[in-house]
Amino acid sequence: MSDAVRYVGLDLDALHTSDTGDGIRLLVPFSVLEPIRVLDMLVLGLSTAVREHRRYAAASGRIRMRLAFDLGLIEPLLRGWAGDPLVRVARLIEAKSLRVALVS
Repeated sequence: MSDAVRYVGLDLDALHTSDTGDGIRLLVPFSVLEPIRVLDMLVLGLSTAVREHRRYAAASGRIRMRLAFDLGLIEPLLRGWAGDPLVRVARLIEAKSLRVALVS
């Protein structure tokens, strides 16, 4: 993730991230990177990194990439963040119908 973020000229430590257990949530403010650059460059960097990892990792150690994006307002809440975009992304990532469609 840090290499992909660096690919678009950012520092992962300067962005808001949170561990989701089996992934990472990355919050990118509009003022830091335009949404179209996230989609174009960050996804390209991530997919390149995953392909490179697969070249060297054993089948049991390979990772898979699932991404979901949303735009909207979020706000800090207690020790995390809250907002409709986060709810929509979480639902997309865990949607069984989406996983089935991607497998076929």
